[in-house]
Amino acid sequence: NGYIHATGNIAGGHAILCHGFNVKGNYFKLHNSWGPDWGVNGECKISYDDMNKLLQNQGEACIPVIRLK
Repeated sequence: NGYIHATGNIAGGHAILCHGFNVKGNYFKLHNSWGPDWGVNGECKISYDDMNKLLQNQGEACIPVIRLK
């Protein structure tokens, strides 16, 4: 069904693009840089609870901002 789950040992070193959130389904939509053979055409979903688990275990998130001059 396209979901990934936060399991296993804590390991860092990879970033993935979050490009949406489905409020009714309570999941984030992610795009991986590993190409279209990964997941469902390079995409996956992760539940709010699993994303929260990752962030609480030293995960990081970046938010793009517009630089004002």
